[in-house]
Amino acid sequence: MESIFIGSVRYQQRRGTALLAFLAGAAIFAALTLAVKVLGPAFSANVEAYFFVIDHRYLPLNPVMVAFAVYGREYFWIPLVALMWLFGKGNVKFSAYVMVIAFVLSIIAGEALKSILEVPRPFAYYPYVTTLIPRPVDFSYPSGHALITFAGASSSYLYLRRRYSALLTAEAVIVSYARVYVGVHWPFDVIGGAVLGFALAMAASYVAEEDHFLKLYRFLAARISVVKP
Repeated sequence: MESIFIGSVRYQQRRGTALLAFLAGAAIFAALTLAVKVLGPAFSANVEAYFFVIDHRYLPLNPVMVAFAVYGREYFWIPLVALMWLFGKGNVKFSAYVMVIAFVLSIIAGEALKSILEVPRPFAYYPYVTTLIPRPVDFSYPSGHALITFAGASSSYLYLRRRYSALLTAEAVIVSYARVYVGVHWPFDVIGGAVLGFALAMAASYVAEEDHFLKLYRFLAARISVVKP
């Protein structure tokens, strides 16, 4: 354990912090979800925030926001995690491991929740709105892009230096905002996705530091890595 973490006290504190953060995030996400289902996605604050973003589009910025909205998830996070895993060591490599677990949890939870909740996208209510990318055919809540990017960014806070975690969080914020900017998500979609991503990242950290998952980490790191841990 000491080869990955700095002392058992810090390790125990981090697991406890991760568990409490998961429970808090899950509770907040449940409250947001209840509000969306009870009020419907087209409640006044959600609609007003959506059109505020749409009405303040800036034409020279559109290509940048489209790029973030389309490519800011898998085209950023998959190469990043691969580089961290292959060439990182210590907490950098372990952070990549936690991110992968968080992504798996996020994909499963996100797809299941979209199918269960069946929240329509904004253009289903306002078909005259111009979307800057092709209109997705699946449901809206929670935003999968916000979910994945915030799961990745949140995973880093327990293991990486704050300046790097802050940069990853900035990327997640831009991607999430871009999904509203291009017209395919409600603001509450990305807020819910961000909160759920945070919660699942904390769950992933808690799980990854369990003894069996630590053994799996060491097994994989010893065999599938350029730089050994």
